[in-house]
Amino acid sequence: MNYYLGSEFPDVMLIAEDSTDFPKVTASTLDGGLGFDYKWDLGWMHDTLSYYEKDPLYRCYEHGKLAFSMAYFYSEKFLMPLSHDENVHGKKTVIDRMWGTYDQKFSQARNLYAYMFSHPGKKLNFMGSEFASFREFDEKRQLDWELLDYPKHDAFRKYFDELHRVYLSHSCLWSLDYDWHGFRWIDEKNAAQSVYSFYREDEKEVIAVVLNMVPDGKEDFQLRVPYEGTWREILNSEDERWEGCGMINRGELQSESGEDEKGNTFHYVSLTLAPFGACYLHLEKER
Repeated sequence: MNYYLGSEFPDVMLIAEDSTDFPKVTASTLDGGLGFDYKWDLGWMHDTLSYYEKDPLYRCYEHGKLAFSMAYFYSEKFLMPLSHDENVHGKKTVIDRMWGTYDQKFSQARNLYAYMFSHPGKKLNFMGSEFASFREFDEKRQLDWELLDYPKHDAFRKYFDELHRVYLSHSCLWSLDYDWHGFRWIDEKNAAQSVYSFYREDEKEVIAVVLNMVPDGKEDFQLRVPYEGTWREILNSEDERWEGCGMINRGELQSESGEDEKGNTFHYVSLTLAPFGACYLHLEKER
């Protein structure tokens, strides 16, 4: 069925909502696969939401949860779902599942979506999440559009728009989704500070992503970068435009050189990381 659908209707996407480890779901039928275009990464969804629900005091003990997805990611063509099942049946909506106070929930939801949009794989979000709806979905009534009259929710919608704009404007965030050359960890083991860092790249550009998972800001955070040059922050989840705290990195960030304990030279930039802040740093390879 998948073979002939793909042949007769090449514009149709065939997506498997599959929670098993059955192999080759997205491999070609000619290679013994099932011929789906994408498969939901339900393990990523479960681990990610479980992590963001956790009290930050204990996140250092759960640090492996967000790093685990890349251990198996290239086995299929995965799609990252925060779907209908995560907004119904008493599970609470994505924004409401975030740990903490009202303001902290917004900060962490912005952080979560910055992580989602920079993680390899296509994206699936459920309606209402783009303006941080707190009420679970009900098929008998419309979404709570009146929330857009409140500054926090309207700012969240604008942040979501900006995430899409940045995503579509920078090919390194999607062109090599299923090629291991497109993703590298910078530091996935920094459990002590609960900070993750990685970068996405293609032949034209690089975007380094830093995620601070605790309510403590960090001044002069030294981020190792894969290339020397002038980096520029193109997105910060704590920008005041999104009702954030305003701790962002303005202007250009010139890399510096250091030497590790083995005598190897590395490049780094010094950053300010806001509480629960996420930031994207961009470098054009031609520069």
